[in-house]
Amino acid sequence: NPDSTTIASNYNNLLASIVSSSDGRTLDGTYKYRANVFGNYEIQSGPLKGLRPGGGANLFGRKLIGNANNDAYNYIYSKEYALFSAFASYNFRFGNQPVQAALNVSNLLDYDEPVYTGTSVFANVAYRSNFNYVSPRSVQLTVTLPF
Repeated sequence: NPDSTTIASNYNNLLASIVSSSDGRTLDGTYKYRANVFGNYEIQSGPLKGLRPGGGANLFGRKLIGNANNDAYNYIYSKEYALFSAFASYNFRFGNQPVQAALNVSNLLDYDEPVYTGTSVFANVAYRSNFNYVSPRSVQLTVTLPF
């Protein structure tokens, strides 16, 4: 038989689910804003002719992840964050063979804080919980040889 703590917890979870689906409430998972920008440039002359550097950013605004217990319009948000990337490409010849080398760096600044995706209720108070991490910085070198 379940004890009174389990029954109260189940009741609070059910009530939170009902309250979070109130009419006119912003949906969980909605961002305040999202923006992605990327740019690159190709050097046209000089000793670095053919070099193409570039970079970009993925901007994530605060994301609605839940609400205060029994208060559908008292929203709880995750923290905003940004992920940056960098790119460089260079075309050259190795003998008579054309070669393209490209270097890509994802999560350039190595953002490593948790990204909260939900809430949990403890002692009748909602807290941020259920989180994940973005992929750590990664560097990829690609060399392309047509044949």
